Amino acid sequence: MNNSAPRGFRVWVVGAGIFNLLSSSGLAIPFLYTYQYRMLNTLNRALGLGGNPLTVPLEGVNMLFVNTAGLILCSVGLMLIYAARDLQNRSGIPCFNALTRIVWAGLIFYYVLTENLARILITFAVTDLIFAAVIFYYLAQGTRNLA
Repeated sequence: MNNSAPRGFRVWVVGAGIFNLLSSSGLAIPFLYTYQYRMLNTLNRALGLGGNPLTVPLEGVNMLFVNTAGLILCSVGLMLIYAARDLQNRSGIPCFNALTRIVWAGLIFYYVLTENLARILITFAVTDLIFAAVIFYYLAQGTRNLA
């Protein structure tokens, strides 16, 4: 990046971090994630999106995996907010996050198609693809300014 990252880049990186925190914090807390599953199933049904309902894990190790994934996603959100304070030196964090968001979106589409998951999950894939595209746009602008 150049000496000062554009304000818009900071806003999008912070926004991606806040999105991670808001969408994942419920998954990080035992028993709270069940409400998030129910909410997604209710939205999916109300919007008539189709696919199989999300099944709340009831077995210990699977509940632990959900909580672990929630904690990791919250940690990533905090890392993005941290990176936004100095994007000139920390632009690798949003870059790797954008790459991960693309892979995550691909996984969502794969499982929606092959396992007929609730299609409400596609909203997460689209949101992540938007964040990734904007982050890559700003990263490309920054490297272009260095040339």
